[in-house]
This record gives sequence, structure tokens and C-alpha cells, in this order.
Amino acid sequence: MSFNQFRTNPSQAASNFKGRSSTLKGWPSTAVSTWMNGGLFGSGPVEFSGGSSSVVGDYTYVTYASSGTITCVSGGEIDLLVVGAGGGMGAATGQNTGGGGGGGCLAGTTVTVEAGDYTLTIGATPVLNTGDPGGDTHILIAGWNLYACGGGNGGYGGYANCTSGGGGGATGQVTPYQRAGGAGGGGGSWYGYCSGGPGYGSVTASAGTGSGGGTWSTITAGNGNGSYNSYENRGGGGGSGSGSSSFSADGPAGYTWLDGNTYSAGGDGGGTNSPEATAYGRGQGYYNQLGQNGVFIVRYLTDG
Repeated sequence: MSFNQFRTNPSQAASNFKGRSSTLKGWPSTAVSTWMNGGLFGSGPVEFSGGSSSVVGDYTYVTYASSGTITCVSGGEIDLLVVGAGGGMGAATGQNTGGGGGGGCLAGTTVTVEAGDYTLTIGATPVLNTGDPGGDTHILIAGWNLYACGGGNGGYGGYANCTSGGGGGATGQVTPYQRAGGAGGGGGSWYGYCSGGPGYGSVTASAGTGSGGGTWSTITAGNGNGSYNSYENRGGGGGSGSGSSSFSADGPAGYTWLDGNTYSAGGDGGGTNSPEATAYGRGQGYYNQLGQNGVFIVRYLTDG
């Protein structure tokens, strides 16, 4: 019996090979790499390397909490979350300070990403009690510049010298882009003398069209709370990246993503001490509640 190598040429009919064994041979113009990456056998599952990986149900989650190069080993469709760093509380200690605003939260679904290396910058929360804003998180991936801006700083409360909370960050506009603004910080106060106003949250913004498409969140980050009147010695809470504004000394809860975790809560103002939220993007709060850095998380079907 003769032996034939059967080409993947649609012009060759199966009847041409009656009575002969056949083995598969690629059409000469088709690279083997094309077969393996969806051309002949169908595309494989998405895969990212590095970071902290976990499998929950049908999905793999990969979390990147530090700046550097991340690698998409195999491309495809993903969901993602980008979070900015929480803002610092007012540059003082005690009941007079405003809480820091939560970092911005940018969520995308059904985003198509190609295999390759990508440079990630994670926003950092400031040193406690310095009164500085949170840093921005940025990555260029799927043809988009993605920005999640840092939360605004809390206001200072000192003798006859009270400041308002800082506004949430709103930087980054290299087209095409998607950007989530940070939340505003709470105002500071000084008993019997003065009280500071709120810092305001920043809106989301976008321009151009990234090659990876996707559906994107449109959250306007929350405002901080103006400090209580000068006869109540409490600073205002910071707003959250979820869009919730603070209306008291407490910082509101943040944005709940597809993994069930809540990100970018506002920091507490002076004079309150609600349980500390430790998720990424939280603003600094009274009683040494540390702020949290930003993060980048991807989610995809484990088995493609």
C-alpha cells in the first residue's frame, strides 16, 4: 500500500487517496506556530505569568501588586481591574485630620489582549501623616493606556489653620486611554476655630479606541466630607473610589469587583475608628490606619 502525506490544501479531495494511508502535513504557506495558536487546532486558554495567581470557580485571577514587567503568555479575552493608591490623611495626628480619599477604580470586561510583555506602574500610598495624595497606577495593554489615579489627601487641622481635603487625581491622557479619577480627601478641623471643606472626586474619562476593545466602568469617584463644625473636633472622612461620598467622619466602603473583594475605601477622619479596610487602594485614616497601594488584576477562563 502506498503512503501519502495529506496536505491541508482544500483542493485535494479525500477520494484521491483511496486505499492509501495518510499523515497530516501543513499547507506549505502556513507556519506551524499558526496551527498551534488557533489556525488549525483552535486557540488555547489565556495565560499570564508572574504575580499572585488563584483559581476560583471557572476563572483564574492574577494579581500584580508591584511595578515591573508582566507577561501575557497566551492572549485572548480577559476582564481586568486597575486601582490607584489611597491618599494620605492630613499632615498631623489626632482628631483634627481629614481622611485620605480612595484610589480610582477602572474595570474592563471582554478586553482582548495579545501575548507579550507589558510595563506596569503601581501607585504608592504616601508615608503616614505626610498629607500627600496617592500615586497613580498605569499600564499600556490591549492597545489602551489605562490609568487609575490616586486618592486626594486629607486636610490639616491645626490651631486657627484648617485646610480642605485634596481633590482626587485626574492625570494621564495619552490617547487612546481609559482613566478613572481618584476620590477626594476629608477636611481638617480645629476645635473652636475652623473647619476645612471637602476634596472632590474626579470623573472617569476616555479618548480614542484601543485595539482590545472592551466594556469599561464609568465611575465618578466620591467626595470627601467637609470637617464637622469647629465645635466638634472631628475631621471629615475621605471619599471612595466606588463613587460613594463621605457624609461623616467615616470613610465609605469602596468598589466591589468580580472577585467579590472591595477596593478603594475612603479613610476615616479624626475622631472615629471604624474597622480598618486592608484592600488595595484604601485611603489613610485616623488612628494609624495605613493607606493601601494600587493594584492590577486580570481574570480569565481557566480552560479557555
